[in-house]
Amino acid sequence: MAGLVRHYSWEWADTEVQALAWNAAGSVVSMALVWVIAQPHWCREVAVAVGWWGIEEAQVFGCSVGRMFWNWQVDAGQEQCSAPIGIKIGAFTIMAVAFWLATCKQLQGTESKEK
Repeated sequence: MAGLVRHYSWEWADTEVQALAWNAAGSVVSMALVWVIAQPHWCREVAVAVGWWGIEEAQVFGCSVGRMFWNWQVDAGQEQCSAPIGIKIGAFTIMAVAFWLATCKQLQGTESKEK
């Protein structure tokens, strides 16, 4: 069923927004599959990874659906979601991951000293 949604639902959209519909459908299906696959392995680390992936897919979905109704200008080499605000959203993701890794490393050091 997920494959049908991902590979054929975009055809119901108007021709000029079919690529955006493909992106939106793909993000929903990807997140649903990640959720199903993660359930048997649920722990803090998996929850963090699923949460991060969920934020990324929500961004893809939001930007794709947003552009279907409000088609903002995206110049060559520019990211679709970053274009309307003028800053690279991906930079925030990289900073968040770096902060998370540094925090995990610091916590691991604290835990080993306590033992």
